[in-house]
Amino acid sequence: MDRAIPQELLDKLIKSRLAKPGLFNLRQIVLAKLDHALHVQMPSNPAQENAHLCQEILGVPAMPGTHLPATFGHLAGSFDARSYGYLCSEVYSKDTVHTLFKQEGVLSGKVAMDYRSCILRPGSSEDAKGMVKLFLGCDPIQDAFLLSKGLQVEGCKPPAC
Repeated sequence: MDRAIPQELLDKLIKSRLAKPGLFNLRQIVLAKLDHALHVQMPSNPAQENAHLCQEILGVPAMPGTHLPATFGHLAGSFDARSYGYLCSEVYSKDTVHTLFKQEGVLSGKVAMDYRSCILRPGSSEDAKGMVKLFLGCDPIQDAFLLSKGLQVEGCKPPAC
């Protein structure tokens, strides 16, 4: 039995993706800055560094008596100082989808082959920004990323979803 999802429910589901994106992204920034500090600055008290960053960036104190750096799996799991890459990757992916796939269609054979040649084939053997620039034909921009977080960007149309 095929039943369509009621439009009202679909609208609510689409809106729900905007629930607390600011807090999530600020937390990613805290983790990235903590990761960077631990690898570059080597603070004497990692828990205190985390507390400082939580207060500075989130405006919320870290939970007293906890030690987030001791449970931050990426630090000890050979991920090293790459936590900052999450948001950068999201900027690139949103720009790619918004710029080409939304305009040309997700079933465009040309776009798919270009994506395969420019992004998938080289994989991580080349600089990500260079691959995205080659694929898009221009430098990536953050407009689609900001729109996906529910922020208004002058002169840019919101993505369909």
